[in-house]
Amino acid sequence: LPVLPTPVMPMGGNNAPLFPGMRPPVLPRPMPGAPGYMNPPMMPPMMAPPGAPSLPGQ
Repeated sequence: LPVLPTPVMPMGGNNAPLFPGMRPPVLPRPMPGAPGYMNPPMMPPMMAPPGAPSLPGQ
């Protein structure tokens, strides 16, 4: 089988994906406080629930 060289993709600062179906390197970050993303819903992030002991470090 012939060894094909690795295809070189143009990196001229364009935001086009390198391959079909792939996203560009810069991904949009989700807004902080999105419901159900990285924190339980109905509870503000970086805050302990009422009645919980203070975190070791505050």
